[in-house]
Amino acid sequence: VSGEIIEVHPQLEVGYHVTSGKLVTTPASPSVQRDADQLLRIDPRDYEQRVEQAANRIAELETEIAQLGVQKKNVARQVAKGKSVLKTLTEEYERLKAAVARKVGTPSDLNKALLEVQRFDDTLIQLENQAASIPHQIAAAEQRLLTSKSEKQRAQNDLQRAQIVPPFDGV
Repeated sequence: VSGEIIEVHPQLEVGYHVTSGKLVTTPASPSVQRDADQLLRIDPRDYEQRVEQAANRIAELETEIAQLGVQKKNVARQVAKGKSVLKTLTEEYERLKAAVARKVGTPSDLNKALLEVQRFDDTLIQLENQAASIPHQIAAAEQRLLTSKSEKQRAQNDLQRAQIVPPFDGV
């Protein structure tokens, strides 16, 4: 990573012994994890912000996916109700059609019923189209979520690289 060096180990000079992070084992005591000596530290603010931005984007996408799931359920309920209403309107249209054929109803009422059936059928088609598009929207949001998780991992790796430690023990 690149950036301004904001901290240098105070004893970093030729001949100073440095150690990498490792597990120290002795026969007399339990194993202890020893921290590595920090040689340099690069200003981590940009990398911390990238991690935070990626985490926020992940939360935003998880919320979007949840909202799409709710929307999918709501549209499915609307479609079911719309089909029921369309069935009722169609039955009413057929009754008016029979009444007009027997000269009991008026053609004007028949036309109104037909227009109502067609209008509701159009509404139902729009709802079905909306219901069909939601799984694609969810899949796209899930892909963006995977990308954001990858970006967060990369930002965390860069943040970790802002602390320079020796890869092995040395002088």
